[in-house]
Amino acid sequence: MTASNMFEEDFLDIGKQLKQENIQQKNKEKLEKIKQEYNEESKKEKSKKKETKNNFLEKYRVVILILIICLVASGLRFYIASMPITETWAESVVEQNLENQVVKKISDQYPTFSESKKDELVLQGTREALAASQNQVTINELSKKYKESYKDPLGATYLYEIDPYFFYRIATQGKDPLSKGKEGHTLLAFIELWWYQATNLFFNDVSFTGAIFYLPLLFTLLSAIIIFFLGKELWNDNAGFISALFFVIHPIMLEFSLLGFVDTNMVNLFTIVTTGLLFLLIIRCLRTEMKYKYLIIIFLSLAEAILILAFVYLWSAWYISVILPLVALCCYSILVFRKKISILLENNQKRKYVFFASIALVVLIFGVGYYGTHAKDQIVNKIGQIIPENLAKYLHVGTFTKNQVWPDAFFLIKELQTADVIIFINYMGGKAVLLVVLGMLLYVGYSVFKKPDVKYVYLLISFMVFGILSFRAIRIFPYFVPYLSLLFGIGIALISEKILEKIGAHITNEKKGFEMLLIILVLVCIGFPFVYSLSSGIRQTTNIMPIMDDAIYNSAIYIKETSTTDAIVSTWWDRGTFYNALAERDVHLQSQPYMPTTYWLSSFYTEDDALIAANMISLLNCKGDSEIYSILQHTNTSAESVEIMHTLLSKKNKNEQTEYINSSIYVEENDKLTVESDTPSYATYILNTIFCAKSKTETYVVVIDDLMPRFSAVEYFAAWNFETQQPDPKFPYTDIEENGCLGSQSGVYCSIQNKNVFVNFTSLLVSGQVPANDVYVVENGTVQYMHQNITSSGQSWTLITYQRAGYWKAVYLPKQVADSMYVRLMLLDGYNAPDFEKVFDEVHIETSWVKVYKMKWNVS
Repeated sequence: MTASNMFEEDFLDIGKQLKQENIQQKNKEKLEKIKQEYNEESKKEKSKKKETKNNFLEKYRVVILILIICLVASGLRFYIASMPITETWAESVVEQNLENQVVKKISDQYPTFSESKKDELVLQGTREALAASQNQVTINELSKKYKESYKDPLGATYLYEIDPYFFYRIATQGKDPLSKGKEGHTLLAFIELWWYQATNLFFNDVSFTGAIFYLPLLFTLLSAIIIFFLGKELWNDNAGFISALFFVIHPIMLEFSLLGFVDTNMVNLFTIVTTGLLFLLIIRCLRTEMKYKYLIIIFLSLAEAILILAFVYLWSAWYISVILPLVALCCYSILVFRKKISILLENNQKRKYVFFASIALVVLIFGVGYYGTHAKDQIVNKIGQIIPENLAKYLHVGTFTKNQVWPDAFFLIKELQTADVIIFINYMGGKAVLLVVLGMLLYVGYSVFKKPDVKYVYLLISFMVFGILSFRAIRIFPYFVPYLSLLFGIGIALISEKILEKIGAHITNEKKGFEMLLIILVLVCIGFPFVYSLSSGIRQTTNIMPIMDDAIYNSAIYIKETSTTDAIVSTWWDRGTFYNALAERDVHLQSQPYMPTTYWLSSFYTEDDALIAANMISLLNCKGDSEIYSILQHTNTSAESVEIMHTLLSKKNKNEQTEYINSSIYVEENDKLTVESDTPSYATYILNTIFCAKSKTETYVVVIDDLMPRFSAVEYFAAWNFETQQPDPKFPYTDIEENGCLGSQSGVYCSIQNKNVFVNFTSLLVSGQVPANDVYVVENGTVQYMHQNITSSGQSWTLITYQRAGYWKAVYLPKQVADSMYVRLMLLDGYNAPDFEKVFDEVHIETSWVKVYKMKWNVS
C-alpha cells in the first residue's frame, strides 16, 4: 500500500469519526433538551400540585382548625368519661391483696431475714405478681365492675354533680320548664327534652339520661367554635385557634363541661359569647359597605334579641349579655370624644413613657404575686381594717380565721370561695399564662387609648367584669375563661408571628426545607410552659367521678317503691336534689342552702337529744321554720326568736309547750297577729304552725357517709348567729376522719393519730395512748357501749369502732360530735334513738355508705 493510499484511508477514517462524533453530540444535545423539557414539565407539575395543595389548605384552613379543636375537646372529655381512676382503684386493691400474700409467704420462708431484706423481697415479689397476666385480667375485671356501679339499670352513666338532677326532675316529671315560679329559669329542661326526642329518631333504645349525658359536649364544641370566630374577629385565625384550644383544655373548663354535667353553665356560657360575637359582627357591618348591609344587620339584631330573650329563661344574671355590649359602646364613645387622650398619645416621647411604665407595672405585679405572699396577706389585712365591713366581706379581705365566715363551709360546697392571689393565678393556668395575659391586657389597653376600637373595648370590659367576679366567687370562673382564652390566644399568636418573621428573614431558598421544622419547633417551645402548667389540673380532672352511685340510686328507688306519694325525705341539702328527682318525693331542702331551713337541718344533725331531733323533723315537715321565726321577730330579736324555738322543741308535749308560750312569750296587744277565726289562742296558732297536719307524715331520714369529711360545713350552719349573720361556733369545727383497723377474735387494732390502740370486744377497754371516755363497738347490727372514768383536762373523747363492708374502721371524736344525731345514725345504727327505724343499709364499692331511717312517730 502506497503512502498516498494510507493517508487517504486515514483521512477517511478521521472524517468518518468526526461525522460520528458530530452525530453523537447532536443526539446528546437533543437528549439534554428532552431531559430539560421533562424536568421543567415535572417542576411545573410539582409546583401545580403544591399550589393545589396550598390552595386546598388555604381554602379549608378554618374548617381544619375547627376540626382539630373539636377533636381535642371531644377526646379529652370522652377519656374522662371512661373513668380512668377506676383502673387505679382496681390496681391498688389487687396490689394490696397480693402484697399481703407475699408478706405471709416471705415471713414463712425466710423468718431469719432482716426487716429491710424482707421489705425488698416483698416489693420485688409484689411487682412480679402484679405483672402476671391473670392479675392484669383481675384488675381489668374489677375496674369494669367499678364502672358498672356508676351506671343505672339501663346502662347509662349517672349524671355528674348535683344540679343536673334538679333539671332532670323538671324535664321528666311534667313540670312547666318556662314557669317563673319556684322552678324559674329552666329552659334547660326544654332543651333536654328536645335533645332526647332528636336522639330518639336515630337511637330508639337510648334512655333519657343516656341522651342528655352528651349535651355538655355539644355546647362546649359550639362555644369553642364561637370563641374561635371571636379570636378571628379580634385578631386573626391563629389567635382564634389558640384561644379556642386553650379554652377546651383549661382545667376549670374541663371540670364544668364534663360529659354528664348537664347544668346551665355551658348553655349560659355559649349564650354570652354568642351574643358578644353577634354584637361585634353588627358593629363591623355598620362600618363597611356591602350588598344587603342593612338586611344583614336586621337579621343579626333579631338573632341577638332572640338569644337574649331565651337567656332570660336560663340564668337569673341574663342581663350580663346586654350590659357588656352597652358598657363597651359607652366606653368607646367616651374614648372617641375625648380628644385630649388622642393628643396625649400622639406625643412620641410620652408614648415611650407609657410603654416603659406598662412593662414596669407587669414586672411589679408579677413580682409581688410570685414573691410577696406574706406581704400580700399583711396588705390585705390592713385594707380589711380600713375599708367598711360590708365591702371587706364582699371583697374577701380582712383578718379571717378558720372558724370565721368565708373560709370554711362555702369553701367546702364551692358556692363561694375565699379569694387568694396565688390560688387565683393557679386557676388561670399558672404564672406563665398570667404573664402573657397581663402583657396583652396592657397592650390592648394601650392600643384602645391610642386608637379606640369597640371590639377591643368589649374584650377589656368583659375580661375585667368576669375577672373581678371570679376573684370573689369561684363559681363564676368558667365565664371568665373565654375572655382569658382570647387575651391569651392573641398574645401567643402575636409572639409566634414575631418570632417566625425573624426566622423567615434568615431562611434562604436552599434551607426552605427546614422552614416547617423550625415553625413546629418554635410553637412547641412557646406552648410547652403553658401546657405543662395546665397538665396537673387536667390530670386532677380525670379523677372526677359522678357523685351519684348505686348505693344512693338504690336507696332513692327503695323510698319511691315503699313509701306513699306524700312522703317526705330529709337529707343534707345538696343530696336532697337526688331524692327529689329519683324518689319523686318532697324533700326538706335541695339545690341551694337558705336560711333558716339550712340552720334547722344542720341543728338536727348536730343535736344530741333524740326527742328534740324528732321535733325538728316535725318543724321541717310543716315548713314552719320561716313562719314561726317571722312571727317571733315581732317582739323579739333574731337570736331570741331562735332560742325560743329551740326551747319549744325541747318540751315533751303540747301542754308544756303551751304553758311555755303563755308564760315566756310576751306579746303586746298591738303586735298580735291576725289569726284564723277558729284559732283559740296565740299559743295554739304557733303550735299548729310548728306541729301541723304534715308534722307526722311518713318521713325518711337519709344519711350518707360523704358528709363525714365535711361535717364542719354542718357545724358551720348550726352555729349561725342570726343577729350578726355569721356563724358563732361554740366549739372547733371537726371533720370526721376514718381510721383503718385490723380485726382479731378478741378485738381490733387501730391506728389513730399515729398511735396504735387495741379495743377489747369483751371488756371494751382501750389499750394505748389515746384516751377515750366513751367506747362503742358496732358489729352485725349490735352496738356495745361503755363509759370509762378518765380524768383528763379539756374535752371528753369518744372512740367508735365499726364494720363497713366487712372491714373494721374507727373514728376518734370529741364527745359533742360523737353524740350528734348524724354520728348516731351514720355509725351507731340509731343507738338510743327510738323514733328512728333503720330500713335500708348499703355500701357502695368505693365511694359511699347510705343508710335510710323511717320515722316512728310518738314512740319516745
